[in-house]
Amino acid sequence: MTGDRALIVAISGCSSSGKTTLARLLRDIFPNTFILHEDDFYRPEAELPMRDGLLDWDCPEAIDITGMADSLAYIRQHASFPARREARDGYVTLEGFWADPPGYVDKIVWPNYVEQHAWMFQGGDVEGEFKMDVLEKERIKVQDKVGVDGDIEKTFEWTVDTILDELKRQI
Repeated sequence: MTGDRALIVAISGCSSSGKTTLARLLRDIFPNTFILHEDDFYRPEAELPMRDGLLDWDCPEAIDITGMADSLAYIRQHASFPARREARDGYVTLEGFWADPPGYVDKIVWPNYVEQHAWMFQGGDVEGEFKMDVLEKERIKVQDKVGVDGDIEKTFEWTVDTILDELKRQI
């Protein structure tokens, strides 16, 4: 955090790609940090779209984007969770109990990743080169030339360096 404003770091990636692991590692080394999980904003199961006969938890429509944006705006302004959220004892999650149905990654996760991220890549090829000019315009930092099978240790080091650079820039 800088002053009384929060530095918000968004971590993106496919389901089960290590985002939570990375976020927890970062929380462990940066003081006064906390994690806001996208999973906290899933719509009720009855409202989820279907794709190829499967519930689609991995598309933008599965998320309460307005609720998440409101929470992020509050966090950016106050450098804390809203009081209502802080007063809660905690959440019971099913993290670790979700088992992908057969074909879920091939039918849901990967196609959604391609559809939602193609704009960031040359020719829409999500395994190819980033459009760096587009990312710079959007202020998106990416670990370039890593591919889909990046190493968590290198990703962690890159992320720490990127956060430190941003904090220095804001001073």
